[in-house]
Amino acid sequence: MLTDDLLGKLTDIFRDLRVDTDRMAAEVARSGGAVMTESLLLSLTSKGLARADAHELLRALTRDGSGSLLERAKSDPTVRAHLSVDEVESLLDPARYVAAAAEKTDRILALLRPELDR
Repeated sequence: MLTDDLLGKLTDIFRDLRVDTDRMAAEVARSGGAVMTESLLLSLTSKGLARADAHELLRALTRDGSGSLLERAKSDPTVRAHLSVDEVESLLDPARYVAAAAEKTDRILALLRPELDR
């Protein structure tokens, strides 16, 4: 019964959900790119950096308030030992990041659509 109640409430939330792309872009810009660390973390670990080390590196890069995460990552020796400048730029491209979020949202909504239309 609890699961049914939760699904009903989530259905109501998603039924009226609207994506404000301008606000999303503003939030990504406001963070200096810090919200896009997941793809960088995954790429660093796939290139051989230990997950704990990658996590700590990204924590340090996002704490440093000078400049954008992109600029800090491109100039960091540990990042550069594993990734090229082009790779870093691609991984931290806001358009790529937002597009991935949009694709995930579309997949989730496709799965939920039958429930939302009831």
